[in-house]
Amino acid sequence: MRDVFSLQAIDRFERSTGFRPFKSFHIEQAKAFRAKLLDQPSARDQGPLSAATMTSTLRNLKAFFVWLAERPGYKSRISFSDAEYFTPTAAHARIAGAKREGRVPTVEQFQAVIEQMPSKTLVQCRDRAIVAFLLLSGARDGSIPTFKMKHVELEPVFS
Repeated sequence: MRDVFSLQAIDRFERSTGFRPFKSFHIEQAKAFRAKLLDQPSARDQGPLSAATMTSTLRNLKAFFVWLAERPGYKSRISFSDAEYFTPTAAHARIAGAKREGRVPTVEQFQAVIEQMPSKTLVQCRDRAIVAFLLLSGARDGSIPTFKMKHVELEPVFS
């Protein structure tokens, strides 16, 4: 099995240590990195890093240090318990793993789109019908191309 680590996470850690060799690793470096990660600005908006970014960075580093602890030349210098200093806080892990509801258009928004769609050609009528089908069926847009006619009940369920 091939181990995959985030090179960006490793680079972040190495920059924080001034690119010291991993053989000179000390747990204080991990503690300082974790503290510094909380203060690091986001590259996108200069606000604080998101909980997801912090959590994935720390998890990648933890996996990397577990892997490194098994390698010849590092076994005597890095222990498996050292990797535990890269464990994200429970709060950050919880926030990073939280499921968020996606935004869904309202029925009124769907109706406005359907009304504004042209219907002069067969293709335009088809496109309009697909949007109406999305609204009526509640199907995800990505699943509609895989529908077969047997999946669609053409007779009204309620009379």
